Amino acid sequence: MADFSVVIPVLNEAQLINRQINCITSQSRKFFVEIIVVDGNRKGSTISAITNSDVVKLISSVGRGSQMNIGAARAKGAILVFLHVDTILPEDAFERIYNCLKNQAVVGGAFDLDIDSDKKLLKIIACLARQRSRVTRIPYGDQAIFVRRKYFQSIGGYKQIPLMEDLDLMRRIKKAGDKIQILPQRVITSARRWEKRGTIYTSCLNQILLLLYYLGVSPDKLANIYRVGLTCGKVKNDGCLNSLCVIFFVKWPQEGKCKTRLAKDIGVKKTTELYKSFVLDLLDMLSRFDFPLRVYFTPENCRDRLIDWLGNDHEFIAQKGDNLGRRMKNAFEQTFQEGFEWAILIGSDSPDLPPNFLNKAFWNLEEKDAVLGPCDDGGYYLIGFSNRGFCPEAFKNIKWGSGEVFEKTKNILTNHGRTIGLLPIWHDIDDACDLRKINRNAVSTNEVLRNIRCLSKAVRRGK
Repeated sequence: MADFSVVIPVLNEAQLINRQINCITSQSRKFFVEIIVVDGNRKGSTISAITNSDVVKLISSVGRGSQMNIGAARAKGAILVFLHVDTILPEDAFERIYNCLKNQAVVGGAFDLDIDSDKKLLKIIACLARQRSRVTRIPYGDQAIFVRRKYFQSIGGYKQIPLMEDLDLMRRIKKAGDKIQILPQRVITSARRWEKRGTIYTSCLNQILLLLYYLGVSPDKLANIYRVGLTCGKVKNDGCLNSLCVIFFVKWPQEGKCKTRLAKDIGVKKTTELYKSFVLDLLDMLSRFDFPLRVYFTPENCRDRLIDWLGNDHEFIAQKGDNLGRRMKNAFEQTFQEGFEWAILIGSDSPDLPPNFLNKAFWNLEEKDAVLGPCDDGGYYLIGFSNRGFCPEAFKNIKWGSGEVFEKTKNILTNHGRTIGLLPIWHDIDDACDLRKINRNAVSTNEVLRNIRCLSKAVRRGK
């Protein structure tokens, strides 16, 4: 039997998982340490990247509490350690835990916290977190919570709640009169959450959520506040927001196969380079968000070339279906089957799409079944659904590329009893006339849109 079972809940963490596993195995010489990775992605995008054959690999529905419970149910170790993928254990961590639990009065505990950053403000935040956990005896999940397995089972494990599952467990232990020990050695957790959303903003959001939790606000409502809070901050995609997803439809930029109407105006070569700029500019915008991003591509044999071009930071999935409607329907169905609660889909024809339109789309899905972003040519630049409100009929019997796509889709949704949120009208780029619009309205200053503006000038000169 294992002495320890380390349970690691993950979602879209292929880049970090092997580093974490190597760190654990390097510290486990004196003990038998079982490593269990529980992937919240139904396709197993993280566990498929694991190179250590001894690791136990499990798949679960999305939700850290659910994932950790599934891992604990499979565990054989006498002591459970719940570890975040971006939190590194201190030296001799397992020996420290073992010695701590020799005291039979102690049922579990955690380590002190440090943040992997030289920024003074983050050092202060880590210091305050250490003081807080020592005073309250309620550590957070990123402090590597450990507990006797039998005790964890007797207390009912983690509750299946979308947020604060770690605090809930520690409060129940404390309420039962059992002892939690905070060890002085420090885990080192990544600073990525603070760096990607802004240090002050993230800290304030965390404290507001904590205060509301202690005031009795339900975890479901807190999760809604958290989602809205994330969209307001300075964010970049790291896959940590489990309930939301962006589906990005992309074509491989083969000459003569993309933006054929525009190619008639400015030529095939310029159009192909322009389409590449569209994709890169949108990917740059989408990467500012904390939503998991799924790149659905066509044709299905170009996956490796796309990764070479766009990088492997996101999940790449081949589009399935013999027309656009079926491909979109299948993408939504697959995304919802893998546990996401809300999803929006955009194409690559609106490179200057304002980022706050995505925020508004998800805000609409808090109350509506569906959301649509109408184009000024009668189509739509964005469509989104909640899992419960998904309507596959919205993709049937539509004449794609016509000026009636938006109205017909809206009517189908209404006729099927779906509530709809509407975004502001925007434009997509199909021909030279549309290209002049992006030149007038462009707000981005990055090199991609500078290239687009140059091409737009070439159109006006008739080249």
